[in-house]
Amino acid sequence: MFVNGPFRIGLQKTGFTNEAGHCLIIVTMVRGHPLLIILLGDPNAQAHFQDAVDLRRWLVTAQR
Repeated sequence: MFVNGPFRIGLQKTGFTNEAGHCLIIVTMVRGHPLLIILLGDPNAQAHFQDAVDLRRWLVTAQR
């Protein structure tokens, strides 16, 4: 398990192809439950990390 900022990451994989664009898969924990985030087609390598942070933040606040 890797802890970085808001994430407790159990698995992370990035990738790029012309067809799929920049992609990111993260397994993290939200309120004690595993969460799989899969992002495809982001325009650049930094965008998918920010998208993952934003999505996780939204999920954490939506569960309250």
